[in-house]
Amino acid sequence: MKAHYRLFAIVVSVFLVLDQVTKYWARDTMKLRERVEVIPGFFNFTLQENPGAAWGILATHEYRLVFFTIITLVAFVVILGYFRKLRDHETVLAWALSLIFSGAAGNFIDRMSPKHSVTDFLDFYASGAAAPITRKILGSAHWPAFNVADACISTGVALFVIHILFLEGRGGDGEPPQEDAEADERAASTGPGDDPSPAV
Repeated sequence: MKAHYRLFAIVVSVFLVLDQVTKYWARDTMKLRERVEVIPGFFNFTLQENPGAAWGILATHEYRLVFFTIITLVAFVVILGYFRKLRDHETVLAWALSLIFSGAAGNFIDRMSPKHSVTDFLDFYASGAAAPITRKILGSAHWPAFNVADACISTGVALFVIHILFLEGRGGDGEPPQEDAEADERAASTGPGDDPSPAV
């Protein structure tokens, strides 16, 4: 369990700093809505300020700051509560919760700034054979601009889903935990009337 807490501290510290430093760089080097082409037709840097959630949801709502503050604080409590219940073998879930917490904290800092908006600067387009598929799914080959915090949340959610679908109940890494396996062996070798406790 201590290893999970070390993982949490390292992941949150590294990605929170990375998120804030890159956002500062974007605000310092680009004008609002400016686009700097990096890989033609695929990736640009751009400066966007999003007062809402993903895709600008609730961007113009009068009480959006109160709403996002409450939701984020509740998310922090839930994540930390879930983290305290982690077992030693649930490493994937520990990564998932750490990344989600990092991303939520990074965007929360932005929302508490004087502008009350989240800085986005990573701008991707689907290209080649992926472009028509992306247009059918999203209606556009252009993915909305995002930031390091958003990437942490998305990766964390993906890992969480992987844990739920494939690892939960299987020891976290696809095998039963060592302590559970040893307990099963002791139970199998002990008869129903036998006393499994060691002799004094």
